[in-house]
Amino acid sequence: MADHLMRSRRPLPRGFSLIELMVGLALAMLATVAALYAYKSTVGNALSTQANSRAQNISASIAVQLSRLLPQAAWGIGAGATPPGGAANTDVVLLTGAEFNGSRLSGAAAVISGAARAGNAVVWDTAISGTTQCHALALPGSGGLLLAGPVACASAAAWKSLSWPSPSVLLPAEAPVQASFTVVKAACWPYASIQGGQGAVQVTLNGSGSAAASACLTNIPN
Repeated sequence: MADHLMRSRRPLPRGFSLIELMVGLALAMLATVAALYAYKSTVGNALSTQANSRAQNISASIAVQLSRLLPQAAWGIGAGATPPGGAANTDVVLLTGAEFNGSRLSGAAAVISGAARAGNAVVWDTAISGTTQCHALALPGSGGLLLAGPVACASAAAWKSLSWPSPSVLLPAEAPVQASFTVVKAACWPYASIQGGQGAVQVTLNGSGSAAASACLTNIPN
């Protein structure tokens, strides 16, 4: 009986106190916050890598489009001229504030000279198909890169009076960001393959402040 009483007086196992529960919850919350920050950092790095990769793909696409399209400028134009070829501001025109409004192209022509000028559209003519036709590359205010043409024309200088077909989308509206064309009379060669080069019109498409792609229009000597 005494034995039984002694056993009954032993302290019972106690549970967690309120303070211990609060400390445990605080530690669990700290661990959760640390895990969330680690996850956020991992996701941020992944998105940054994805964005950089996408920007590089866009730049490569722009370079391909310019090297394919712009060297046609003034091809077959002015074969009897001295020197043969087209002329800046006649067979290639730089526009500022350019927009497609239905079948019309609006904007203002900027004079192409030895000083670099910026704009958001380039119009050129070519006789590569046997007849003179005009094309236009434009960076509208809504974004993206549009290609219009071919359309029959006397020269690129007639861009404002032409009835343009609906432009094709070369790059979607979200890219390139803050892009512009820079046009200048300079010494250049196609694909930048030779140092020095010859006098020609050089067109560069800039994206976000850095040169994305450039084309040397050797058929338009300066």
